[in-house]
Amino acid sequence: MSFRTGEFQRDELRGFFRPFCPARALDTVEEINLEALRDRGKKLILLDVDNTLVDWRKENFTEPVLAWLDRAKALGFHLALLSNTRHPERLHRLADRLGIPVMQGKFKPSRTMFLSALSKFGVNADEAIMIGDQLFTDVLGANRTGIEAVWVKQRSPKDFIGTKVSRMGERFMRSRLYRVLVEAENPVEGIDAETRSSAQNSINTQLFRFVVVGATSFFIDATIRFMLCRFIKVDGRLLSQVAGEWLEKSFTWWPWHEPGKQAYPPFILFAALVAMYNSFVWNRRWTFEIQSAEDRSRQLVKFYTISIIGLFLNTFITTRLDKIISGHPTLSLGVATVLAALFVAVWNFLGQRFFAFRSKS
Repeated sequence: MSFRTGEFQRDELRGFFRPFCPARALDTVEEINLEALRDRGKKLILLDVDNTLVDWRKENFTEPVLAWLDRAKALGFHLALLSNTRHPERLHRLADRLGIPVMQGKFKPSRTMFLSALSKFGVNADEAIMIGDQLFTDVLGANRTGIEAVWVKQRSPKDFIGTKVSRMGERFMRSRLYRVLVEAENPVEGIDAETRSSAQNSINTQLFRFVVVGATSFFIDATIRFMLCRFIKVDGRLLSQVAGEWLEKSFTWWPWHEPGKQAYPPFILFAALVAMYNSFVWNRRWTFEIQSAEDRSRQLVKFYTISIIGLFLNTFITTRLDKIISGHPTLSLGVATVLAALFVAVWNFLGQRFFAFRSKS
């Protein structure tokens, strides 16, 4: 989903999405009208650094950015840098070059750095504005502190790996936020609306196909699992019993000792890996319609990375919520299983759409 600019009607949002909604979205920080900010009583400008003022891990500011910062200083604005960077030495080099102080504290979206800036410059929250490229850190942190937030387009596609994961969630969030966006200019409204409708239909089609593929993979997983564990026999004995005894004798460190179930973990893992590969093939060819063999190996590695993380997330959520309903362990397990499955389904879809099978264009 492409980045769109304009004013957000935040009052139309309720509940979960509202804290992530900025006041407006712009392509670059230089587009922000400083005179208009001053006339509205703004005194303090809080700035993210990476992919807001400068490309990630770079130190060469563009001339328009430098000119905009100089103009802000000339108009009497206080400026401060709020960054989640894990390279403070570089951050302080940039701050010294710009002549702008750095706020330190817990990473955004914590309110710590925002409150420190308000205190340092002696201004109220409604006299400050935050400018950044991330919804889950810059915008959320500002909104939590009562500071107006301006969301700008990411300057460069390169990012910290943790930020890339965060941006997957942002893409999901955008679809809801854009419903309350009033775009600044839309001279080809009919075409734009048609494009958005086509994109929405594409997402709906992908979701439907993803669910179908997921159902077939579940069937494959369950079939292989039950066949290996409960149905296939060798010399009149279950394969799982024969294999389990062999594993215990061959590997003294084998951690599973329950009679008849020693081979369950490797059998279950094998079934899961086969089902994952089925998902990879059909999601690649059918759900996301990738026909060429180019990058297939790289996509397979990314796909298994997303899927295995999802497997761990499923296990973690299920075990953490297995007592969610006090006194009802069976019901709790059922609820935990459903919640975990829903969460991981969203994780897998977003991870595959925006990471494993993401188009280079």
